[in-house]
Amino acid sequence: MAVFCASLALAAGAAHWYETPRLNGVAEQSLWLEPDVLCAVLASASALALGVLTRRWATQPGAIAAGSALLRGALWVLLSVVFLGVWGHYLSLLALLVAPSQAFAALRVLALLSSWRSELR
Repeated sequence: MAVFCASLALAAGAAHWYETPRLNGVAEQSLWLEPDVLCAVLASASALALGVLTRRWATQPGAIAAGSALLRGALWVLLSVVFLGVWGHYLSLLALLVAPSQAFAALRVLALLSSWRSELR
């Protein structure tokens, strides 16, 4: 859960430092060293890492859509659209990097929470 919150905080940092590109010739510095791009890449990487590392626990019985890849795919698309709506205004094209990976992590967090809740019963 902390990694997901860190990913959201990094995306908020990217939104805070985002500047629209200036197309006036030679770049002043490398694109990869700009704070908004660095935060967006780190937000996406941390969300993807969370999703990959929790695969075993998020697909066990009791988790949301544990047995249906189609349902997990549909939920991922729905969450991607929600995150695109949230970050689209603030991050412009960087939202295409951040939103799908955060949707993947959010789906895993929901699956982990539902699996944990079913184990408590």
